[in-house]
Amino acid sequence: MAPIRPSGTGEDGYTLVELLVVIAVIGLLLAATPTLLSAGLPGIRSLSAARAFALDLRTARSAALARGIETRVVIDQNKQSYRILPGNVEKRLPYGVGFSVAARDAAEIDFFPDGSARGDTVTVGKMHRVSIDWLTGRITIDE
Repeated sequence: MAPIRPSGTGEDGYTLVELLVVIAVIGLLLAATPTLLSAGLPGIRSLSAARAFALDLRTARSAALARGIETRVVIDQNKQSYRILPGNVEKRLPYGVGFSVAARDAAEIDFFPDGSARGDTVTVGKMHRVSIDWLTGRITIDE
């Protein structure tokens, strides 16, 4: 098959200017990527902390059911930490993520051997609510 354009006319390939424009556009896109990704980082960190906190609450509830004893999670808003009793295990939230518990400095969430709990709602970060149902002890996250 014969070529559409005869070779040797100087029109084969891309010019240097076209290549430089493409490289400049790729450079601009790569420069903007970290800014776009870092904007969502606080929300991701907050959601991750809420999920970890809910998992620890579920573990405390399971321990109450399995051992037949009351377990307690004590929240300290000033230290941004919580302690699981018995066992005295202390855990902290990531830097920049805080607790909010119904305008109190400290709160206790108790899980009873029958699966019920002293219900409460804890806000982790600014938008993720972790709710504990008093009757069933069910823990839910509003994402």
